[in-house]
Amino acid sequence: MHSRNTFERPRRVLASLWGARAGRQPSIPYLNVRGGAGSADSADDVATDPYAELVLRSGDRMPTVGLGLWKVPNDATADTVVNALKLGYRHLDCACDYGNEAEVGEGIKRAIAEGVIGSRGDIWVTSKLWNTYHAAEHVPMAMEKSLEDLGLDYVDLYLIHF
Repeated sequence: MHSRNTFERPRRVLASLWGARAGRQPSIPYLNVRGGAGSADSADDVATDPYAELVLRSGDRMPTVGLGLWKVPNDATADTVVNALKLGYRHLDCACDYGNEAEVGEGIKRAIAEGVIGSRGDIWVTSKLWNTYHAAEHVPMAMEKSLEDLGLDYVDLYLIHF
C-alpha cells in the first residue's frame, strides 16, 4: 500500500502469509493455517505444503496452492483441469476474461465423472469480475454468465479483476 505522503513509511495492512516468523501464526485473526495431507502447521510451512489450506472465519477451507488458468488455450483447458486435479490441485483460478471458463467447467464435470474428485464441494473455484462490469447493475449478469459457463451453482470466491 502506498502512502500519500512520500516521506511517510507505508502502513502494513496485511501480514504476509509466507513470511510469518518461526513459531508465530499469521497476524490476521480470522485466518488460520491448517496443514492438509502434508505437515504444514504454521504460516512458514504453507509455501512448502501443497495441501495446506487457509481456514477462513466462515469455516471455509481455501487451498493455498491453485492452478491459474490464464492463457491456457481453450482446446487444452479441460484436459489441463482434469490432469491438475489428478495431481492434487484443489483450487482453480479462472476469470470470464480468460475466455476459457466453459472449458474449465467441462474439466470439472469430467473429473467428477471419472472419479478424480467426489463432488463439486471437493474443490475451490475462484472467478473474477472484469473491468467493464464493475457497475452494480452489471455484477449479477456477469456472475450468472460465469456460473453458466462453468456449469456450477456457485463459486467459492468472486474477485474484482483489475
